[in-house]
Order: sequence, then structure tokens, then C-alpha cells
Amino acid sequence: MNGTTTLHVDDESFGSILLIEGNATIENDGTTLEVNKGDSVFIDANSGDVKITGTANGSIAGFNPLPIFSYERISKDLIDWYIKNHRPLEFRLKKDPYEIWISEIMAQQTRIEAMLPYFKKLDAAVTGY
Repeated sequence: MNGTTTLHVDDESFGSILLIEGNATIENDGTTLEVNKGDSVFIDANSGDVKITGTANGSIAGFNPLPIFSYERISKDLIDWYIKNHRPLEFRLKKDPYEIWISEIMAQQTRIEAMLPYFKKLDAAVTGY
């Protein structure tokens, strides 16, 4: 970029600016921000017109995820996939929030196959069976 460009960010989009070299000034809604080599700036949704002035190499991008993705569709697809493909793991049948929380923590820290024997021991110690 050499000069001035404008990035429009509406309520259904967001923006990103990454400077590889050089410097620039970002102006939006009466606020001015100086950015330099290596800086990265996130532009919030509904920021309006964002004016970028300077001499720099980098990336200026606006993203509009909503028309591409339908959250309702993704949710439905994910639930459908889970119903067809999930592994039957006994800790998923638990109703106690504490047990669910512990199993989630254990599952994040290691492979399910390695975690299950320890969860079973802990479950037996806590519940008595």
C-alpha cells in the first residue's frame, strides 16, 4: 500500500490489518492509531469506514462470515455428524455436572483410551461403584 485505502466494516463483517513492512495510520470514528512493522490490528464489526494511510507492505482484509456460514446449518450438520459418528463413551451418560466437568478436563489432557481407566477408578472412588 502506498497512499490511502478504505476498508468498510459493517455489522456483519470484521477486518484485519497486518503490517509486514513500513507504517500506516488507521482512522475510524475520530480515533487515530499509528501502526508499524509487525503490528496486527483487529477491526470490530460495525466499525464503518476505516481509512488506512501510509507506505507499507502487508495485509488488509475484510471478512464477512455470515453469508458464507449459516450457524443454524452448521449446528444441524454438527449434531447430525455426532449422532452418526460419536464413540459411545460411558462418561457421556453422566448427569452430575461435576463428573462431566472432570471427564472433560481429563479428556482434554490425553487420549480417551489412556484417560478411561483413570476416570473409571476416580468414578468408583467417588460414587462407590
